[in-house]
Amino acid sequence: GFVAGQQPSPKDQGVPARLDVESLDIAGHTAVARVRDDYLGMTFLDTLSFVSVDGNWQIYNKLFHVEGPAAS
Repeated sequence: GFVAGQQPSPKDQGVPARLDVESLDIAGHTAVARVRDDYLGMTFLDTLSFVSVDGNWQIYNKLFHVEGPAAS
């Protein structure tokens, strides 16, 4: 509900998207990615684990760290 209630969306406000892939490690049918992104005025460093099921990569787990306010 909180996320859906953030209107207008950053895209509709003309806020440029930030999504930087910092690292990606793949081992067989598993992978880990670290991604830095800005969301709701904050910068996050996300750690995502993936698993490949029938050839499709799916997020298995997500951890996040708030680094601070997003850069303007």
